[in-house]
Amino acid sequence: MTQVATASPSLDPGLAFWGANIVRMKDAGMTWPGFSYSDVEIARFRTVGQPVGLWTYKLFIWLTAAIFIVIAAVFVGVMIWVLTALYPDPSKTPASVFVTLLACVSLVSIGWGIPFAMRLAARFMARHVDFSAIGPQPDDTALAAKIRFQIRRMTAIMCGIFIPGCLLWIAFNIDAGPIVTVVKIAAIAVIFLSTWVIRKHPS
Repeated sequence: MTQVATASPSLDPGLAFWGANIVRMKDAGMTWPGFSYSDVEIARFRTVGQPVGLWTYKLFIWLTAAIFIVIAAVFVGVMIWVLTALYPDPSKTPASVFVTLLACVSLVSIGWGIPFAMRLAARFMARHVDFSAIGPQPDDTALAAKIRFQIRRMTAIMCGIFIPGCLLWIAFNIDAGPIVTVVKIAAIAVIFLSTWVIRKHPS
């Protein structure tokens, strides 16, 4: 029977998979605003992420996304239940209440849901990666805490802009048609660009 490789009990598998993610982005010449790291931290990411192969990394990303979708769906379901209980007639729901509740759901589902989904996916995928040659370092805990802070900060900024932005949108009755079209085109362009970068830099 083949023994499945496991992560060292002292090594956070989430740190290893996040490190693999950051290193791939850096090697592809990509930057992520709000997620900056020192040369020492990048070197640590390279060390802990080195055993993570390309397909293992991709499966980690897909699994993280799937878990997060389930988490987000649960929170949205709770939001709908609360709104239905408060306003049985949806047409009577105040825009400010809906937007504020949606922002709160986004804050919790993204700020807590993404780190949780990543940790769960990392623990599952770590069973198929051999981290036995990598020893823990005292700074790993602080680095993992920094990552969690960065994700929560990004979420807080997004939701902080989301609430007043939506309220202004509603107040001024802005036509979203052209803007949505531009956003869709930009999203498609980003997907194609990301696919091209991954193919050019597979490791």
